[in-house]
Amino acid sequence: MPPGLLEPRLYRAAFVPALLALIVLAFSLKDPPRGLTPEPVPPTFSAQRSLATAKQLTAANGARESGSTQDGRVAELVRARFNENGFVAHRYDFRARTLNGRQTLANVVGVRAGPSDRRLVIVASRDGAPGTLSQTNAVETGVLLELSRVLQGRSFSHTLVLASVSGGADGGLGAERLARELRRPVDAVIVLRNLARPTADATVLARYDSRLRPDVRLERTLQQIAAIEFADRPTPRATVGQIVRMGFPLALGEQAVFPQYGLAAVSVSPGGEALVRPQIADTKMAAAAGRSALRALTTFDGDFRPLPPAPAGLRVGGKEIPSWSLILFVGILLLPLVVVAVDGWARARRRRESARRGLLAAPLAMAWLVILALLLRGLGAVGVIDAPSLPAEPEALSGSAAAVVGVIALLLAPVGLMVAAGLARRHSEPGGEAGYALWLAFAGIAVFFVNPMAALFWVPLLHMLVMLLLSGTRPRRLQIWLTALGGLLPVALALAYYPVVLNMGPLNTLRFAVFLQAGGFVGPAAVLGACVVVSAVFVSLLQLHWSAPRRMRTSATIPIIR
Repeated sequence: MPPGLLEPRLYRAAFVPALLALIVLAFSLKDPPRGLTPEPVPPTFSAQRSLATAKQLTAANGARESGSTQDGRVAELVRARFNENGFVAHRYDFRARTLNGRQTLANVVGVRAGPSDRRLVIVASRDGAPGTLSQTNAVETGVLLELSRVLQGRSFSHTLVLASVSGGADGGLGAERLARELRRPVDAVIVLRNLARPTADATVLARYDSRLRPDVRLERTLQQIAAIEFADRPTPRATVGQIVRMGFPLALGEQAVFPQYGLAAVSVSPGGEALVRPQIADTKMAAAAGRSALRALTTFDGDFRPLPPAPAGLRVGGKEIPSWSLILFVGILLLPLVVVAVDGWARARRRRESARRGLLAAPLAMAWLVILALLLRGLGAVGVIDAPSLPAEPEALSGSAAAVVGVIALLLAPVGLMVAAGLARRHSEPGGEAGYALWLAFAGIAVFFVNPMAALFWVPLLHMLVMLLLSGTRPRRLQIWLTALGGLLPVALALAYYPVVLNMGPLNTLRFAVFLQAGGFVGPAAVLGACVVVSAVFVSLLQLHWSAPRRMRTSATIPIIR
């Protein structure tokens, strides 16, 4: 290994801007806006009537899978009830890929015009799934129908919109279609979700499938209303969880699909984020949900004008760190990595030391990972795996095809990476550490441009590997892998977060990941960024492992006595 490719003074000097960025980050703390004062509402909502409707729906129509005949019958019932209660209701059919293949789904939208064309929207899915979710969304539909009855005799300045959508268990397909076609302007979208369960977590969900978040005033107002109706105290978001969601944005719930269309949406979901087995007999939760929706409509019927969804900041101790200061800090942390990698490459060139192996291994490995990712996407496109385009509910996933494909991909990925690294090693001169370091720096930049907060999880490992590659020492294999494990801890934490939060076991986690890729939820840029960083890290570790000194075996010598 060539000595002296790392210049320690240059490396330390490159961290000076990071101190300045940290100071800027500290001074960028600000107080988030307050919510509106909730308006009182008369106790006219009947939870008993909502639950009776829910029981009738499940008894007559079973699980009501999206696109099924039973789902269509419920859609017609909702449309008729909306019309009876003074809403002008229409049914809108559309085609989408669900967990049961391509199906014709239906959204039922009821509109009651007000003096203003500005709209307040209440959304609830009505479909379920076989098994534990067979009664899911029945209570939500019952509450929505009861709201249409209660609102019949009340005047609002806004135009009111009630929407019964399908495809909820498939990731919110109907909600996405509604967001795309909903007439503007819309001042608030309130989703009813997981109503028939005792409070499991924060009652209000404002998590999105992107790094955006809704208007803080909308979110805080719903939190205040939930605190009144559900006797629920808003729990502060864990800092680690916020960072993971900013780096790897994924959310369950119909509210998650609205921000890409410029609409701010929040879910009232006392049962948590993932759909769980409902308890249809719980009148207390249904009553609290109905009153929350009524109170929200009354509160937002004033002069409230929402801001469009904006990049999410980090909330710490009642303060908020804006996203731009976080991005600046992460970007400057990558600066020393780029500086020493480029400097090491220049030093290697001046010494006429070959870096061909380091330049060849990572692209070969990356190509293999890209091929695997494209194969998974192809299996979803041709229907071998019925994967929706949005994150489906974990409890609704079934079948062995996705799990088998996931296991095969997990086995093929490291094998292909090792073959790629071996080919580069066999067909190039020894060394090439500067080339490996250059690819690691490029990987950090690539991930940063895809999602700056995702790069934060890789920064420690990338720095450690570049230091090992360019230091000129030959660390032993145990030291290499212990260092790598330490650097991988943030990445492992991010990978473990969603299985824990969404209560998924190892097999269901693997199945869920396959569905995300096969359905196309993970975009091409994110796939390419992941392939770049994983391949660069893997082949760099193999190079360090192969070039590490091996422990010499000592053999005992027997003295010869003459």
